[in-house]
Amino acid sequence: MDEDKTPYLQGWAIVENQTLQDWRDVKLSLVSGRPISFTMDLYQPLYNPRPVVQPDLYANLKPQTYGDAMDELKPMASAPVARSDMKKERLLGKMAQGFAGGRANAPAESGMSAEMEMGRLEEGVAPMAMGEDKGELFEYRIDQPVTLAKHTSALLPIIGQTLQGQKVSLYNQRVNAKHPLNGYRLKNTSSLHLMQGPITLFDSGTYAGDARIEDLPPGQDRLISYALDLKTEVEPTLEGGTQELATVSLKKGTMLVSRRLIEDRTYLIKNRDAKTKTVLIEQPYRADWKLAEPKEPTERTRDMYRFSVSVDPGKSATLRVKETLPIQESILLMESGVDQIIHYQQAKEVSQKVKEALQRVVQLRSKLDDTRAQRMRLDQRIAEITAEHGRIRENMQRLQQNSDLYNRYVKKLDQQETELEKLRKEIEASKNTEDEQRRELQSYVMNLDVA
Repeated sequence: MDEDKTPYLQGWAIVENQTLQDWRDVKLSLVSGRPISFTMDLYQPLYNPRPVVQPDLYANLKPQTYGDAMDELKPMASAPVARSDMKKERLLGKMAQGFAGGRANAPAESGMSAEMEMGRLEEGVAPMAMGEDKGELFEYRIDQPVTLAKHTSALLPIIGQTLQGQKVSLYNQRVNAKHPLNGYRLKNTSSLHLMQGPITLFDSGTYAGDARIEDLPPGQDRLISYALDLKTEVEPTLEGGTQELATVSLKKGTMLVSRRLIEDRTYLIKNRDAKTKTVLIEQPYRADWKLAEPKEPTERTRDMYRFSVSVDPGKSATLRVKETLPIQESILLMESGVDQIIHYQQAKEVSQKVKEALQRVVQLRSKLDDTRAQRMRLDQRIAEITAEHGRIRENMQRLQQNSDLYNRYVKKLDQQETELEKLRKEIEASKNTEDEQRRELQSYVMNLDVA
């Protein structure tokens, strides 16, 4: 990468001769793709196995014992995995990467300086591959014969040309909460299919970092990150858990209440560099949440939103990302409290038609609740008189029938019986009124269809 030039990409393929023979002037083709392949035994004869059936045996149950629980579960120690250095030695120690004069398997240089200039990357090595589609695969056909001794490796240059790209800073709170990563959006403007692999980046001739890239077909672009951007700082803040009322509708005796659960994130971005930065903010994508602000992301992957923010040198910028989650609640108008209905009736988010319908429901519910309360008071009075009857009769058993107190109790019992008859008539009338009011309320709410 260079500020004044288009990005230059140099691609290599590692080839290892694992056969028992030396390759001399071999025509070599490298195929990129992921075909499905497997092995199958075609020699052994196939027999249908018969199941083995054993008679059922039932042993007597044994007495069980149980040990004490451990205070802390300790992880099981795993044996270290042995690593073979032979493969690494063949790939690195015996790797021939010269190709001086366009000839393969030339002696390797003693090393490559990390501070090589940009011009040296573009000069001295000519690509040896021609690209061609092979159905769903892609073939790199090496146009020069390859000579490679057995059990040795070589690097074959397959691409060396300028592409398109743009420097960016990639911020993901889960990767690093304070700093973004230096990144690059690389577009494959070549005709070659670039297979996944490692990338080493040089910025203005200086080593900048290493990265990995997935398969990159012609015409597509990929983001890569290669270092921590210490000149840019991001401070995220989250305000979540709040709810706001969205809509209220009435349908067949049920009040449907829609709310929105809100998560509001703010990213404060500070650019301490001397040049403008393009910062890509990544935030997890959740299918059940709706993006409210901004209306659309800069781009979206399967798992992430990405929002692009341009920050001037020495300045700060703010990005607000607001998401909402719809929540649905059903409330039965016949069973809910009047105070709850009044709460939604007074909400500013509710339409005027719904408010008028709820006002009518409140009136009918209030009349029904008043009648029910009156009947309960009458029932309570009957219970008080019945209890008083029991006390009087118990006292009368201890008195002479001609005594004044006895006659007084008889007179009081007569008065209470008269009151009981009146109360029972009032309760019966109250029940009839309550049933009529309940039918009126039920008929009204069941015919509601208001939004």
